[in-house]
Amino acid sequence: MSSKVLTLCALVAGMSMGCAPESKKIAAAEANLDQVKATAQAEEAARAKVAAVQVAAAELQVQKTKEAAQAKDEAQARLAAVRIEAAGAQVDQAKQEFKAAEAAQDAKDAEELRLYVYARKAEYITRMKGEMASMHEELTRFGQAGVAQNDTERRLAAVRDKWARANEKLDAAGNATESNWEDMKAGFTEANRDLKSTFRDTRQWLSDAIKP
Repeated sequence: MSSKVLTLCALVAGMSMGCAPESKKIAAAEANLDQVKATAQAEEAARAKVAAVQVAAAELQVQKTKEAAQAKDEAQARLAAVRIEAAGAQVDQAKQEFKAAEAAQDAKDAEELRLYVYARKAEYITRMKGEMASMHEELTRFGQAGVAQNDTERRLAAVRDKWARANEKLDAAGNATESNWEDMKAGFTEANRDLKSTFRDTRQWLSDAIKP
């Protein structure tokens, strides 16, 4: 082999040996890059999991808060319903007691009025005219109650008609003689009883109608 050939072979071998370390460096850098990418992806996945857990925890807290608020509202609503029911029961009891008191007073008044003989006719007429006047004043206030319902005027008209009828019976009793006094008094008593019943029903109806 000539010297030129040997020299050429040595040069080629030297170039090959110089390239080998660079290839290793590139491979190492690529491997490092892959590792960095993998680490970054793992960290991103971990952060995503943490964020998901935090979001789930926040949603759970919101749901619990809503449920607690709803439970509180329901409890308050039940308490309010119980109070309303209790108040309604008290009102109903008061109405019953009031009606019983009125019935007792009516019975007492009826017994007293029954004992009015002809000699006490003037006293009887004066007393009854006072009661009729008081009822008429209250009936006037009924008309000023401002209850905007179609049934209002019909009810008030019925009371006015019965008041007028009872007042006529009272005038007739005022003109009664000793012979027909008891009949005239009984006629007014019956008309007045009917008037009072309708009057009280209308008063209660208006009271219920104007409640807030």
